[in-house]
Amino acid sequence: MNLFFLSLAIIFCGGLLPLIFWRQFTLMKISGILAIGGGCLLGLIDAGTKLFNPGPYAASFDYQNAFSLSFQIDALSAFFHVAIYLICLLAALTATTTWTTPKRRFARPVITFFSVC
Repeated sequence: MNLFFLSLAIIFCGGLLPLIFWRQFTLMKISGILAIGGGCLLGLIDAGTKLFNPGPYAASFDYQNAFSLSFQIDALSAFFHVAIYLICLLAALTATTTWTTPKRRFARPVITFFSVC
């Protein structure tokens, strides 16, 4: 489960990095695409290992004995995670062709950030 949460954090940072580097177009494009692609690749590896090693994987977080947040991944949800991460990885790789001109520099990172969230 640690790799799952790490991949989600990297994907979230991949949406946040273009907002930070919005004045440097090349750095903005490279950092966003590499971070989102790397996070999706890590998530794809994690979901693939959970798909081929059956059994439920769970993580639970308690907050002051009042709230509980639980995650569980089994083989069926791992299959859907593989499909989602694969599509998101391909979308991140094809983003290199859509971000070719520095027009509306601030609009694209904002759209990327909110689409990732």
